[in-house]
Amino acid sequence: MVLTAPTDESVRALCEVRFPPAGHEVVVVGRDSDRARVQGAGLPGTVRFVTRQASWSLGEARNHAARTARGEHLAFLDGDACADPDWVAAALERFRLDARVAAVASAAEAADGRRFAGVALDASGMPVALADGGPHASRAVLGPAGTPFVAEARAFGWVGGYDPTVGAELEDLDLGWRLWLAGFQVWFAADSRVRVPRWDLPTPSPAAARALVGRRTASVSEGHLHRIPDVTLWTRLGVDAVRPAGGRVRVLVVTPDVIAPRMAGPAIRAVEIGSALAAHHHDVEVVSTVRCDPIDAPVPVSRTDDAALRVAVARADVVVIQGHVLDHHPWIASVPQVVVVDLYDPIQLEVLEHSRELALAQRRLHVRFASETIDRQLRRGDYFLVASEKQRDLWIGQLTQAGRVNATTYDGDPDLRGLVDVVPFGIPEDPPAATAPVMRGVVPGIGADDPVILWAGGIYNWFDPLTLIRALDALRRDLPTVRLFFMGMHHPHPEVPEMEMARRTRALAEELGLVGVHVFFNEGWVEYDRRQDYLLEADVGVSTHLEHLETAYSFRTRILDYLWASLPIVATSGDGMATMIEEEGLGAVVPPGDVDGLRAALHDLLSDPARRSACRAAIAARRFDHRWSQVVAPLVTFCAAPARAPDLVDPRETALRGDRRAAAVWGSGWRQSARIALGHARRGEWDEVTHKLSVRFMRDRD
Repeated sequence: MVLTAPTDESVRALCEVRFPPAGHEVVVVGRDSDRARVQGAGLPGTVRFVTRQASWSLGEARNHAARTARGEHLAFLDGDACADPDWVAAALERFRLDARVAAVASAAEAADGRRFAGVALDASGMPVALADGGPHASRAVLGPAGTPFVAEARAFGWVGGYDPTVGAELEDLDLGWRLWLAGFQVWFAADSRVRVPRWDLPTPSPAAARALVGRRTASVSEGHLHRIPDVTLWTRLGVDAVRPAGGRVRVLVVTPDVIAPRMAGPAIRAVEIGSALAAHHHDVEVVSTVRCDPIDAPVPVSRTDDAALRVAVARADVVVIQGHVLDHHPWIASVPQVVVVDLYDPIQLEVLEHSRELALAQRRLHVRFASETIDRQLRRGDYFLVASEKQRDLWIGQLTQAGRVNATTYDGDPDLRGLVDVVPFGIPEDPPAATAPVMRGVVPGIGADDPVILWAGGIYNWFDPLTLIRALDALRRDLPTVRLFFMGMHHPHPEVPEMEMARRTRALAEELGLVGVHVFFNEGWVEYDRRQDYLLEADVGVSTHLEHLETAYSFRTRILDYLWASLPIVATSGDGMATMIEEEGLGAVVPPGDVDGLRAALHDLLSDPARRSACRAAIAARRFDHRWSQVVAPLVTFCAAPARAPDLVDPRETALRGDRRAAAVWGSGWRQSARIALGHARRGEWDEVTHKLSVRFMRDRD
């Protein structure tokens, strides 16, 4: 610990402090009279003395002492402050409880009974003391503000200790500020207490306080600043780089899909998420890296190339990405903006089915590339969106494997909702309204009174339309006028070819003589704003899939359209949607590959108007929970105060991820391994020495 200008009373109190059993040393910074006072007091532990120069400020005195200290933590105590016996132990407990913390401000109790808990900024940018809210009021603070505090020694050194150029009145405030900006956190610990005869907050001039704000916020992204207490006040100080929390956030949503009247799921999701955020008064733009045609949207949409994307990212506070965006624009991994990764589509599982038609060597490459895509996203994301709770379990497992579930992300967020949360696909706010006939009496072969089964969306390799075609072939014997309509055979993205399953579906329907009589294919793709016409003309919506991992973790977005239109649903079991359909009476669920079961389910719904009405009523009561305004709520909450993930900015964590400068300080390299091995050797623990060295060799080899 560092003791500056001690008094007889403060030294006597220090003798009663319970220091950690691992040992401690006391570094005294003072005059010759202080040396005699301390040497005769019988302080526990090793005591060393540093002569204080007359020109040193308090911060400079502490810096000199810190450079000579050898402990893991630095405990600073000054003048006539008398520490309670648990002063150090309570502060160290805060470090143990939260791995994000790098400094702990103590509660200062003045003789007049007032208690202070660190410092904040007021609306004019002046430091203001925070009142201690009681023994359970530990919280994040901007800095210690002249009160005793305990800091991690290497974090203190990482930010350069105190900066004497800011002026003595602002040294504490500035130290805490720079700790926050470096990725650490500063907390007040209510149980870490000291007593002082009187305590006055240093009062710098308003000009000096304003200059400090401008100096420390220059060239720093808002996503980083929003981790810091009191950021809500900074725009009032004329700092253009930041905005008040709860104000307008600049959000850029990037999709690698085609934005056009005919859109597929990724582009639809990007536009709808952007629209939902804009409804909460954020400044949102949505860009496609492929193609963008004019659409009617409440947010600006555009096509971007790499150069334009760099400009758009630079002006954003939050960047939402999906799919292969990071593969094609890897520089996004290095930007300071907050990056939200949309993982609603587990492509690492999807590609296992998608690539089945490829040669084995090529398939292995596709699977490997998908895994690398996911790995890049998991390493960089500050916040992750998933489509269901089951998906969230999958992604938490992968985040754990990627090292993102760690002490820093966990301690402040034990359920990890601040790292990964559920934002499923949604439906529009208003119920659908028909605009024109599209199937009945329009498509040759579909009559006005024919029962119509609708397959919404495309045909991909992980679906099972073949069982549906065979079930329909059997069903037509009982219902001769039954019709099945496939809404889209050609994906609007130019790089998505027709899949093998689509070809097999067409071939089977032709083989059974169903095409143009009972089975109909829309060879193009239905416009997003016209899909309701098809949904409203249908009697049943269907979704059949195979039994595999993709199914287990999928979120069938076409079923959301069925809910929007109150369309009774027949689906195969195996995913979360099927469970909802079955439990809430939204339709019927059959096992995968069960032709007879699927035929019977379709027959029951199509031949029983009362049951279809009951399903429609159940869906109508449920669909409001799936509106975009509802499902996007976790992202809206996050964007109210967007922040970088704590483990991506904390140098103690980046030291473990290859940051050489941080590793040199936090000892994750050979130097630290050697120190650990030497300690084991001194205790005769030779098995541990061998193990540590072998682990070190394996890590470096990899």
